Amino acid sequence: MKNRQTFRFGLGAALLVCTSVAIAQRPTAITNARIHTMAGEVIEAGTVIIRDGKIAAVGSDVDVPGGAIVVDAKGGTVMPGLVSAYSTAGLQGPRAAPRRGGRGQRRRGGRGRGQRAPASTGPMGNNAATKVADGLYARQDVFRELLDAGVTSLAVAPAGAGFPGQGALLDPSGADRASLVVNDSAFIAINPANNTRAKTLLKDSFALAAEVVEDRKNPGSQRTGQAQADQGEQQRGQQNRRQNRRGGGRGRRGTAGRRGGRGRGQSQQPRKDENTDALADLLEGKKRGLIALGSATDVLHYLDAVGETRFSATILARSIAANDGPFDLVLDELRDLNAPVLMSAQLSQKPNTNQISNPAKDLSGAGIEVGFIVGDNKRAVTALFANLINLVRHGLSGEAALRGVTVVPARMLGIDDQVGSIETGKTANLLLWSTDPLNPTAKLVHVWHAGVDVKEIPRR
Repeated sequence: MKNRQTFRFGLGAALLVCTSVAIAQRPTAITNARIHTMAGEVIEAGTVIIRDGKIAAVGSDVDVPGGAIVVDAKGGTVMPGLVSAYSTAGLQGPRAAPRRGGRGQRRRGGRGRGQRAPASTGPMGNNAATKVADGLYARQDVFRELLDAGVTSLAVAPAGAGFPGQGALLDPSGADRASLVVNDSAFIAINPANNTRAKTLLKDSFALAAEVVEDRKNPGSQRTGQAQADQGEQQRGQQNRRQNRRGGGRGRRGTAGRRGGRGRGQSQQPRKDENTDALADLLEGKKRGLIALGSATDVLHYLDAVGETRFSATILARSIAANDGPFDLVLDELRDLNAPVLMSAQLSQKPNTNQISNPAKDLSGAGIEVGFIVGDNKRAVTALFANLINLVRHGLSGEAALRGVTVVPARMLGIDDQVGSIETGKTANLLLWSTDPLNPTAKLVHVWHAGVDVKEIPRR
């Protein structure tokens, strides 16, 4: 009897799996929709066909394949899924656990609230090789909440000054770390400050990285040993400064405490610095940069520090510090950097006046590509569209507003060949709204992630 029950259960499970596969293989047709493709003109009444997680066809005269799951948009609007190119979602883990025996001690691993503290960024310095993904805990509600709100691609960035580390590209539907983290080296964060120490850090770090680039072009040259020595010296200097701040600067490791030190007459090959190597990858175009600059003053200080150093990067303006000079004062310098600007979808105020300005409109009108920060939670995403509507009311085009949360941030992350627009062959990350998304009455009706309606994706 037991074997018969087992057989019946196994047969039922097999049938369920086969049925699920059959359903998954059925194409989906979204019909009667106004389609913002972000790759051309708006299609006023069209159809999008989804097959095997990809966009199989899009247009006004597309035939619905037999056996397809038909979603009648009833005059609603379809657009690409939101791409968040900068976020701190999931990084605000709980405080460190108290010492054993202390009050309020958390469970081992800090999972009492489903979070883990982010990777340490440390004080200002060159920590460009540190990966924020190493401190991520996948099973957090915030990722699913963002997915439900329409965020289908998500990048998180480390905090800290100088070179705090590398950001990560995430799949918000991921149920574990392996499926959550798509790319643990999506960009290198650069957070300069307007002081001598910070500018010296930028200048010296990029100078060392440039030497490494030259040595890679000429392996075995005499410069290689000196460059490695410089890297090692910089790394030891950072370690010693940290030790000094902790009160151990003149202890065992403060003087002759260098590992393999010269006190015993040992000759040792200088240790390579992975942080400088990461910056060398940035200069060679193997990695992207995300430079935090929020005013004209910030831009000028940054350029003074790095000189002619250029690389593929995005300028991050979390907020516009109008009192330190709006960006329209440094349009030529921004064009020289040849970098798009990722900014908050906010109006600003001209210094010492009551006049409202629209930085996104000003930059877009000057030929500088503008993307928008989507937000760290569902409430922020809802507020985003209200802010975009406000920007449009003050002169920004509706197309620029929607491109700023789809194809532009996708291009900033280097994934625009996969997502960000509705084109044949791209991943079917799609949003269906009850009306135009820039209409204050619009409601988000459906979210498809890789062709699957997120309502059908089990919660963690």
